[in-house]
Amino acid sequence: MAVQDELLALCTELHASGIKLSYDTILKARGRGSRRDIAAALREWYRRRAREIASSSLAMPDHISAMGNDLVRQLWSAMEGEFAELRREVALEADLLKDHAEEEIEHLHQIIGEQHEEIQRLKNEVERNPDIG
Repeated sequence: MAVQDELLALCTELHASGIKLSYDTILKARGRGSRRDIAAALREWYRRRAREIASSSLAMPDHISAMGNDLVRQLWSAMEGEFAELRREVALEADLLKDHAEEEIEHLHQIIGEQHEEIQRLKNEVERNPDIG
């Protein structure tokens, strides 16, 4: 089993047990793992979970349908509409979170690049002026 598949299965298991998913809880449950692999698996698990929630439907249970009451059907229809709206909101929120995360990652890459350039500049300065160090 690939590492990501193993981590995704572990995320599903931990979530089903009511355990909040985080790097630390996954690392503790698994006993090992890189931050990069765990973070990638967490992102994928949440992406799949959001897609699953957004595409789920609310079917009327047979025992309620058997009541045959117009009021029950109207209430159920109203609930389905509210549920559909909630699914749309969850999908939108997941997209917004993804976009925000991508912006943050881009920003962090920029900061790291700037820090790397500053480190290189300082190294060059120290090499040119050994009395500085």
